[in-house]
Amino acid sequence: MAFELGTLINLIKLGQVVPFIGNELCILKDTRNNDEEITIENFLAEKLAEFLKIPYDKDNQRLRDIAFEAEKRNLNVISLIRGFYNNIAPGKLYTNYKFKTDNFERLARIKEFTTFLSASFTDVLKNTLIDIRGPENVIVINYTISKVSLQIPKVPADKTLVINLLGSATEQTEFAVTDEQHLEFFYNITSSENNFDKIRGIIVERTNSNVFLYLGCNFPDSFNRYLVRSITQTRYSGESVAKNIFIDIPPMNSKEKAFFQKYRSDFVNQDEILEGIAPGRLNGDDIVARLLNLFYAELEPPEPKEVALTCKVFLSYYWEDETYVASLQRQLNIMNVNNWRDKSELTGGPNQAEIEKQIAAHEIFMPLISNKLLDKISSSSNEKDAPYSARVEWPFAIGKYNAFNSSDKYGGKNSFTIIPILIDVQWKDERIPKVFGDNAAHQYPLTDGQLLKILKSVCPK
Repeated sequence: MAFELGTLINLIKLGQVVPFIGNELCILKDTRNNDEEITIENFLAEKLAEFLKIPYDKDNQRLRDIAFEAEKRNLNVISLIRGFYNNIAPGKLYTNYKFKTDNFERLARIKEFTTFLSASFTDVLKNTLIDIRGPENVIVINYTISKVSLQIPKVPADKTLVINLLGSATEQTEFAVTDEQHLEFFYNITSSENNFDKIRGIIVERTNSNVFLYLGCNFPDSFNRYLVRSITQTRYSGESVAKNIFIDIPPMNSKEKAFFQKYRSDFVNQDEILEGIAPGRLNGDDIVARLLNLFYAELEPPEPKEVALTCKVFLSYYWEDETYVASLQRQLNIMNVNNWRDKSELTGGPNQAEIEKQIAAHEIFMPLISNKLLDKISSSSNEKDAPYSARVEWPFAIGKYNAFNSSDKYGGKNSFTIIPILIDVQWKDERIPKVFGDNAAHQYPLTDGQLLKILKSVCPK
């Protein structure tokens, strides 16, 4: 039986959920190749295979497999991978790559998440939390199997704790890549040497009776069992309040899945996450994004006893950004704000007359703008190839804006406002129509409080 999304959200509200982050959530974008995405594991595997001058099959091999080949040649795998990883930065060897941080930003903004376990050796989670919550509010513990004793920091209850269970590629100590290294790290979690027992005590204290939510964890089946057993410090067959909740992307082996479901593990009801999404449109990263958007929309309810707003919002978006607009629409619905978006491009094709009618009937035009959308516009060889939102909706809305706001710009009965929502771009991007800048652009995601404040500033009372 699938774990219901509503139950999970209620547990998050109570502060009883600990996200467990895997490398599948760590994704790079190639800025020289239309932001083509690749997981950090595949990227490092490719670079290591190139260095070793051996073939690499991304569909059937993992980083640990290529690392094993390097170890057989008596090469220092940790040093090689650290070198590749630390060259992913502006001005360095892989300057055209940058980390996709959307999902980490969503996680960081869910204030109920105060403890994070990470089975990724990257520093994306740590850096994003520091950027959003402040360096003074984030404490990081990096496991290591080095002989030096780990320093045990004080962890106040009001601070965010990140525990990198497999170490960190940015530190000068070991981190885990190969199967043997994974086993060594998790063996040490249960060991009393080098202060590991004290750190385990911190984990138990911060996660006692909590639910572990696995995001982007794609480990070998047997390793999944060992990982869960090591972290929970509980026998599978024993009674415990702690549970393990998985998002089954990519799909787990059916026998392994049955094993987990028998012993204190559940799988999120993906039908709820995928509601309203065209089949085949989302990959694993998008599934996590959609899940976090649903969390984000529900965790901060609208202000109580608010006077209903009379304005109506038209949501304009590129179909590949459906995940984001669905979350924004959910927020508007929660606040009882009348809104409309075209779904025809997801099911068969837009109706221009109906779309223009809807734009004319709404006081606010809210275009969601992403790199995917702007890249598609830039690469279109003719107008007909451009996304429908930019080709039809934007010009019509701009025409209405110019007509209605030539003399009565804000607050009047006939006013029409354009409020851009920027997903993964900055306002300085020259591809964005400048007329959109007459009103402040806002960066996605928005809390309910932020969204309500924006609407109240332009809606007729």
